[in-house]
Amino acid sequence: MSISPTRRSSQPPRRRTAATALALLLAATPALLAQELPPPVQHPVQRPKPTKPGAGGGGGGEARPEGAQGPSTALLICDVACDITIDGEVLGSYTAEHPSKIKLQPGQHLMRATNTKEGCSKEQIVEGKGGQTVLKVDLKPTCATEFDRVMAQLWLAQQDFTLAGRWVESIPAKEFRSASPVDTAKLYASHQTMQQQLDTLKTLTPADPARQRIGEEMKRIGENANKYVEVLTQSITDAKSGKEKKGLFGMFHHKDSSTKGLDTTLEWSFETWSTLKASPTFAAALPPTRRVELGIQPGTVFDLGIDYYNFQPDTVVFLHKDGVGARAGFKEGDRIVGADGRSINSIWQLQDLATSGTRRMVVVRVDRGGKQETVRLTVPGGTASR
Repeated sequence: MSISPTRRSSQPPRRRTAATALALLLAATPALLAQELPPPVQHPVQRPKPTKPGAGGGGGGEARPEGAQGPSTALLICDVACDITIDGEVLGSYTAEHPSKIKLQPGQHLMRATNTKEGCSKEQIVEGKGGQTVLKVDLKPTCATEFDRVMAQLWLAQQDFTLAGRWVESIPAKEFRSASPVDTAKLYASHQTMQQQLDTLKTLTPADPARQRIGEEMKRIGENANKYVEVLTQSITDAKSGKEKKGLFGMFHHKDSSTKGLDTTLEWSFETWSTLKASPTFAAALPPTRRVELGIQPGTVFDLGIDYYNFQPDTVVFLHKDGVGARAGFKEGDRIVGADGRSINSIWQLQDLATSGTRRMVVVRVDRGGKQETVRLTVPGGTASR
């Protein structure tokens, strides 16, 4: 039996391996291509949103970027009647304390509120934003009329303070050392009232430069009043202990040239009086006789020779020596309750009565220590101070 020899491949081993791999890849390709691929990722397309009809002032078909805001609504409330402009454009006139709806474009705006009649003016930044907001306009503190009303009350309080100071200065030192206490309450009460008006004045910011200057001047007046009370209080303490020098409160008298008197330290400037005397509001806040005394309105004031507190106008505080009141029989502390058969409750009303009608005798009823007394007063008649 013959054995055939083994047949050997004509290709080298490495080439045979590469050929095999290629054949396998070609065979698998149809199967791979037949597999289902994952679907592509879908991204939403951004499209501009159409503007709603009537919003923002554009046409109904116009588009605006997403997130843009239209006009916001603000509820406007003015404490006094005012004219409003926003960014220089007139918005309208609005009555006091009457809420009104206004439109504000997005962003910040310069709003100006004015009232020419009252002398008010104010600027403030307002912002338009989504939703409804309340827009409060506090215009009154800037008004010349509000400022003048407070100044009238301050002047009346200052008059009372000056009168109370003079009364305390007139008391002999021995009375402070006596068993009966001297009533100095009106001095401190009138000073407190004056300070209250000064504190109110500090809260006001008048638009008028002349009144701004008056406000600064009143700060000085207030400081002088405080110093006066401090020194006078020390003088009272010294008088009670017998340590007073050169006579009781001599340092406050005008004859003492080394120290300014009370009237001088609290005196208002000519510029202040010029501004206030031209103000109808200032005049209206004063009693009629005070207007005449200041020369604000024409008329005649019957000089009774009586000083009285404005906060207590029915009571005699000082009687001038040889004055009409002293000669008629008034006493310090008398309280006026009636005249000519009718009820009156102030000395200025008695002065007003004296300059009306014809010359005559007026029967005045007073309360004197709890008892009713009669004082007969001859009055000149003539033109009333109303």
